Amino acid sequence: MSKKEQISVTIKPDGQVELHLEGFGKKCEDYVKILKEILHAQAKDQKFTSEYYSTTVETEQKTRLKG
Repeated sequence: MSKKEQISVTIKPDGQVELHLEGFGKKCEDYVKILKEILHAQAKDQKFTSEYYSTTVETEQKTRLKG
């Protein structure tokens, strides 16, 4: 059974936004693209866990967005 899909959004005092996506597999990139459009932000840093590259659907992505 795969993990439940989850998105965490953190807005820092300096205006930077951190996204943490888990359970989306390769689809996480599509969700990050949508969130960047909504927030009118650009990716400053993007990291993938080993699960992103595995054949399972469990993955997480950490993205820092600079608005």
